[in-house]
Amino acid sequence: MESSWDGCGGFLPAPSTLFGAILSQMHNKMSQDESLKIASSLSTAGPFLCKDNEIYFPTPLDIIPGNKLLDLKLLAGNSDLPQPLKYALFAGKPSKETVKPYISFSEFKKYLAGESFKLPQESDFFDREVRPGITINAKTRTAEDSKFYVAEYLRLREDEKVTLAARITLTDHEKLSHIFPADESVLMQLGGQQTMVYAERATVDFIPDAHITGKFVKWVLLTPAAWN
Repeated sequence: MESSWDGCGGFLPAPSTLFGAILSQMHNKMSQDESLKIASSLSTAGPFLCKDNEIYFPTPLDIIPGNKLLDLKLLAGNSDLPQPLKYALFAGKPSKETVKPYISFSEFKKYLAGESFKLPQESDFFDREVRPGITINAKTRTAEDSKFYVAEYLRLREDEKVTLAARITLTDHEKLSHIFPADESVLMQLGGQQTMVYAERATVDFIPDAHITGKFVKWVLLTPAAWN
C-alpha cells in the first residue's frame, strides 16, 4: 500500500451506470438494429433506495444539522449576485454534527411544504464492507508484486427488505414490456465486478408533484444535472 488510504468511498450505482445497464439489457433482448432504433427514446431516473415500498432520495443540500434549513437573508451593501437577486443562504453557527444522507418520499413532501421532518440512519439501508485486494496488471492480467488495495462496498439490508428502485421509460411501451415482462424477475448486470441483480416491475410513488402557488420557485435536484 502506497499510503494509509483506507478505501472509503462505497456509493450507490450512478444514474449513468443504470442507463448503461438498461441499454445492455436492450441489446441482449433485441436485434442490434432494433435496439439502436429505440435507444434514443430511453429515459431513466434513479436508482434510489427503496424500503417498505417507499422511495428515499438524497438529502437536499440546504438541510443543515438539526434538520433545519439554510437561512435566507437579504444581503447588506453591494453583492456580486446578478440582478434582481438580493438574497443569499447562510448556514448559521458551525457544527460538527453531520446531516443524514437520505430522506423518505413522505418526509421529502414535508420538507417541500416547510414542515418539520425526520431523516433515517444510513444503517437502516445498508452495511459498509471493506475488503482487501491485489492489484492486477492491465496488460499481463497477472498480480503485481507488493501492490494491494482496500475497497469499500455497500450491502443492502436484506432483513429490512431494502432494494433499489428506478423509473424507466421508452416511447414504445411494448418494447419495454419485452425487456421487463410483468410478474417476472429479470436477471441483469448492474455496475462493475460483474454484479448481477434481479429486476422486476413495481408500483411505488416516485416523483412528488410540483404545485407553484407564488412568485418564487425552488429547484431541488434529485439526480446529478449539468447547468450552463
